[in-house]
Amino acid sequence: MDKVDPRTGEAQWTYRVARGVKDVYLVSASPAVIAVAAGDYVVTDLISLDERGERRATIRLDRDHQVLDRDRTFSAVVASCGAIVVGGDRLYLSEEDHIVAFDLATGRPAEKFDAPAGGEMHPFA
Repeated sequence: MDKVDPRTGEAQWTYRVARGVKDVYLVSASPAVIAVAAGDYVVTDLISLDERGERRATIRLDRDHQVLDRDRTFSAVVASCGAIVVGGDRLYLSEEDHIVAFDLATGRPAEKFDAPAGGEMHPFA
């Protein structure tokens, strides 16, 4: 994963994922968050990066925190994500009947909100 200077096209930093990672998806460019499928083709971890491209935290996805609607979530069009929203220093993960907010600095759950099943999240300013 590279952060590229839009003026020069030069890489400002590079983040290398671990061996065994099959796919890497960009969840958010600012702040930088990637999703990785390690060992198979199911997303297993969400990784937040700092402004230098260094790993800040890893959010491990287990059966309690599975990304719903994976086909749409990790498409080539990041803006179409209906299961993950990143804003400020939080990552919001939509689950079956609630939304969990994770702290991007620690990777730990910070808040939990009830939500209707099957709903989508949409960022707004």
